[in-house]
Amino acid sequence: MASPMLGMAALESLDEESLSQVTGTGLAIGFEDFRWLVKPTSYFEQVGSDPVGNTTLQRGDLRWYGVNISGAGAGGFHWDESGGNFGTSCDASSLGCPRGGLISDFAPHDNPYLLRAFSPRGVGYDGSILNNDPNNPDKTIYEYLAPSAQPDYTFSFWGELEVGRTGNNDNLAVGTGDLLKTQTIIRGNAANSAFRLFQFTQPGNETFAILYHSRLQGDFRFSAAQQGGSASDVVGQPVRFDALEGLHFKNVDAYVPLGSFITRLSRWTRCQPRMAISFWKFPVFRMFPLIQRFMIISILWWYRIARMPVTSPLGQPC
Repeated sequence: MASPMLGMAALESLDEESLSQVTGTGLAIGFEDFRWLVKPTSYFEQVGSDPVGNTTLQRGDLRWYGVNISGAGAGGFHWDESGGNFGTSCDASSLGCPRGGLISDFAPHDNPYLLRAFSPRGVGYDGSILNNDPNNPDKTIYEYLAPSAQPDYTFSFWGELEVGRTGNNDNLAVGTGDLLKTQTIIRGNAANSAFRLFQFTQPGNETFAILYHSRLQGDFRFSAAQQGGSASDVVGQPVRFDALEGLHFKNVDAYVPLGSFITRLSRWTRCQPRMAISFWKFPVFRMFPLIQRFMIISILWWYRIARMPVTSPLGQPC
């Protein structure tokens, strides 16, 4: 009996035709003993431009260095690495330490990241039901799901705000302006987040669309004070930041949905004696307490009055 079973256990390669017949599955991506470290001198940059006209404003450049995802337990280090040394040691179980060790169960095999293509029931731009018949779907989306639960980890980077730069950005050491070095640390996780790619459903405007549900939660810290003995105003040179200074936000539970199958959030009319506001499916608005709803409507009201055209929503003169 064992002989035929061994033959059945042999692995087979899957071509595109066979993969196209697979339904209800996706690619599971697991990460154990995971850590992502970008060198503290490597950066992303947003380059400003010189202001024009008679103004006292100056050019501003932004750079973000050393993006890091690492452990939130004991054992960590500051940004000042050199050679094979990861940097001055610190305790990553606090918000005073920007980089930690390995994350043992960042996305284990039984709760991984999931990349899949499927056709869930949804609502089109015109309010019609999409994918009502699972055997004959209207639209397919690509979805990247985070694990449903994750241990806390450290997400951090340090940055530079440079004002009044005169030199070319190909050589940061030349033409340097005034600098402010900062540090951002988040100690928490983003379990249950979702990223979706799909086709926008407005008739005649079926363009590429993105939806991102962020469930980032944990403790946030933004700081600027540097430790004595390591302080520096040299462009691109990492420093050690003070362990306690800065803005601290504790126990933050953020839910930020960006995008929707119905992207129109509100309708405004001006031709009537009173302005009418109609909210479509906007889940975050329903979650706000009454006072916060009033503040949101007030802000939107005055913003709309400042920019209001002299036409109705249908483009007809009032």
